[in-house]
Amino acid sequence: MAAGKKIIDYVKDQLKAGYTPDQIRKALATSGYTKADIEEAMSSAGKIAGKAVSAAAKPQSAASGNTWDMAFIISLVGAVLLIVAAILPLLGLTILSDLFVFFPAIVSLDAFMSMVMGIIFAVIIIAVFMLQAVPENFKGPAVLVVSIIALLMDPGFFLGGILGIIGGALKAIGK
Repeated sequence: MAAGKKIIDYVKDQLKAGYTPDQIRKALATSGYTKADIEEAMSSAGKIAGKAVSAAAKPQSAASGNTWDMAFIISLVGAVLLIVAAILPLLGLTILSDLFVFFPAIVSLDAFMSMVMGIIFAVIIIAVFMLQAVPENFKGPAVLVVSIIALLMDPGFFLGGILGIIGGALKAIGK
């Protein structure tokens, strides 16, 4: 039986969504399609989309569904700096806060609350990029908002907040 429009449209939609050809083949096989129908649909969908559909595909990442992108890397570094800035004052090291005293905090937090908030901000930033359930168009704005709040909460969060803002902005504009 020839692959119908329904299965070809399904393959095209799944390829656009970032699924690999192998993932699509497995899903179709599970749904009861024959190997011949699956291969015909894969071939037809690839021809319609103007690209070859092969078994080998680029490895996926949790960052964007397709590749590790610059927005994720910048935001990840920002999140790490948020954690460092949150933990260092508890160790008696306030160098990150002292470097940015020209940037006043909107909310004054004690050392423990600052640590908790820094870790929470970092976890949120990393989770937004890592979770596949988070829609792609939501990731950039979410990281932007969390990073701006972190930036305003504690002077020690300056570098992490700035990097989070840059990464969130890059994700929001699609770079």
